[in-house]
Amino acid sequence: MKLNFNFFVKAYWIKGSITFLLWILFLSLPGCEEKKTLEEVLIGTWNIESVRTIEYHNETKTYDDTHNYNPDEFAIKFLENGIGKVYMDGVVVDNYAWSFNADYGYLRSEDTFSWVIAEDILIMELTNDFGQNVPLYVSFTVNKNDLTFEFTSYDGIGTNEVFLDGGWYVSHYQRRVETLFILSR
Repeated sequence: MKLNFNFFVKAYWIKGSITFLLWILFLSLPGCEEKKTLEEVLIGTWNIESVRTIEYHNETKTYDDTHNYNPDEFAIKFLENGIGKVYMDGVVVDNYAWSFNADYGYLRSEDTFSWVIAEDILIMELTNDFGQNVPLYVSFTVNKNDLTFEFTSYDGIGTNEVFLDGGWYVSHYQRRVETLFILSR
């Protein structure tokens, strides 16, 4: 009798184990959801949550600040036709052109800036105060709900002017400013 009971316990345990493994296999299979392209993921409105600025003088961190934004206070929108809009408090304040792997020289538009996404780098072409087109190279990551932009907004010589003992003294240092934008849907 004891041997017969032991057989049923083992058989039940084996059936339970097989059922458990089949459920694990079933749950680990990829869903039928179609994988979206990077362009399809970017389409839509992205609200800026925060902007972090870090400044270095001679490779020593001298400033680190994060500015948080309210929902819908500042947003960017990617439209399917290669046009984008910048919003402040729900009002359009700027337009831009954007494209994937376009010939960089031909994307220029009448707007104040344009974006080209080539592989993992976003190239933002800005118009400076002198009407010159200046490229800014931005690293970015994107998924369904989050978008980040990270770039060096300044890398050059900084100066300090000090009035000391009746004269001005100027010192120079290496200055770098890094900026990180966090956006969400």
